[in-house]
Amino acid sequence: MKIVLLAAPTRFIEECDAAIPAWYDYKLISKGVEQANETHLGMTGKRVMKEVAKYAKELGDDYTKIILGGFSQGCVVSLYTALAFGKEIGGICGLSGYLVPFITLPTDCKKTKILLYHGKADDKLNYVMAMKSYERLKAAGIEAKIISEAKMQHEISPNELKEIETFFSTFK
Repeated sequence: MKIVLLAAPTRFIEECDAAIPAWYDYKLISKGVEQANETHLGMTGKRVMKEVAKYAKELGDDYTKIILGGFSQGCVVSLYTALAFGKEIGGICGLSGYLVPFITLPTDCKKTKILLYHGKADDKLNYVMAMKSYERLKAAGIEAKIISEAKMQHEISPNELKEIETFFSTFK
């Protein structure tokens, strides 16, 4: 198994009027609700998929031995990349993110294990927006374990770390 957690490059973000570590540019629609730049996310997805393909080659071209994960925008990129590029990977571990509305969900990712974790008190990426986006996975027949934590903000908690450890232990 290979767990892939990539670091975001530094790029200019209009909303912040600054160059910061970020996978894609975005606009805030309202507090905690962002609209991802589809072009940037597409370019990022291609870049991440190249990295995933490199790791898959090391594993005998077996994409099912790869877990892709990330926090915040990293969660968005992990879901987008794993679901948009037509290669079924072993798992996705998405923390405090969401599924972009412009992705067409595949019909062949039924075996990919997915863990999604989000704080109900998250003011950076709204919990309700995240949960609505994850409902799309279920409606498409893609099974995901979704866990929320009542007082958790846009952060990683000790309980979350335990769930991640348990999730990773299900892979051989």
